[in-house]
Amino acid sequence: MEKLIYCNDSCLVAIIARTNKSNKWDIFGISKVRGLGSMVYDKKIFDFDFIDVVPLNCTKGKAYVCLNKNKKWGLMEVSDNKTAVCDWSIVVDFIYEDMDALMAAF
Repeated sequence: MEKLIYCNDSCLVAIIARTNKSNKWDIFGISKVRGLGSMVYDKKIFDFDFIDVVPLNCTKGKAYVCLNKNKKWGLMEVSDNKTAVCDWSIVVDFIYEDMDALMAAF
């Protein structure tokens, strides 16, 4: 299973979340551009996996991803930088008990 994460309206998906053998989520960035919107996603972004990944995609330059790590929620920001590989950062640490509390605080 895959979840697509994007922050612009191009044909490129910046990041892909995929389920692993533990039935959790790994997050991958673009490792190779093949051309015409075709990418290879083999670059694992984090050394750990997630219980849940909830993309809040946007086509206007900035998107967010709610991440559940060890039963705590945090938030990743994905920003368009006019290249195939978007910028990303964790903007809210993994301290919230549920996604509603995370969204209310942000």
